[in-house]
Amino acid sequence: MKYHTLFPSALLLIALAMPAAAAFETWTNKTGLKAELELVSVTGSAGEKTGTFRMKNGKTVQIKAADLSPADAERLDTATPAATPAPASDKSAETPVAEGGKSVFDSYLDGSLSKLNGKKVERLKDWSRPAKYYVFYFSASWCGPCHKFTPNLIEFYNKNKNADFEIFLTSHDSDDKDLEKYVKELNQPWPFLKVSKTAKFEKAFKFDVTSIPTIMICDPQGTVIDGGNAGLMMGTLDKLIVRKEAPTPKAPADEPSKDGKKK
Repeated sequence: MKYHTLFPSALLLIALAMPAAAAFETWTNKTGLKAELELVSVTGSAGEKTGTFRMKNGKTVQIKAADLSPADAERLDTATPAATPAPASDKSAETPVAEGGKSVFDSYLDGSLSKLNGKKVERLKDWSRPAKYYVFYFSASWCGPCHKFTPNLIEFYNKNKNADFEIFLTSHDSDDKDLEKYVKELNQPWPFLKVSKTAKFEKAFKFDVTSIPTIMICDPQGTVIDGGNAGLMMGTLDKLIVRKEAPTPKAPADEPSKDGKKK
């Protein structure tokens, strides 16, 4: 489900341009590129571990030991991530609730969307709410796999666009100028969220996007119908939008019986 791009040059520049922080350290990949990252967690067995690192813009990225320099691969294998203090209660971080027939996403999207109109990017004052599916496309101008995948999504959108769904580009760029250049370069037809609103939006809806390109398909109430690597999500979009099949409910976890055994 997860797809990652290791240390793209633009990502490295972002990491190095951020102010220094005590918990951040220099990590080097197997090609010699360096970045200032904070190790958050480590998963996997010895010799095959994967680290989750926090960048200085607050976003996270997953890196396998095999993709690091030999010295840093060994370092990751024996590393103990620094404990992260529990955040204080923050009502703004609570999952929003839809009111009066509106989508839970409306208050975050209203006034924060723009769209390409011809060769100009214009702020969207009015936009049509999709009846069934809010499709969030997490991408970025610096992401090579995103550039390869986006034309496929544009073709699907232009061929099948209807009132049931809308795609919203949610960028992991660090600057709106880079985002707008990316939109113009590929002639992306959908609305996109301001860069400054992305982190708050992802936090509000608990979208744990650790790699791109990623697609999250939601209903107006905020329920995630499906999500993951963008290429793999095209099958789900085809079922929901082209073939108009009802979403498949996710199977609930097995509940233990009174004797402690699963039913």
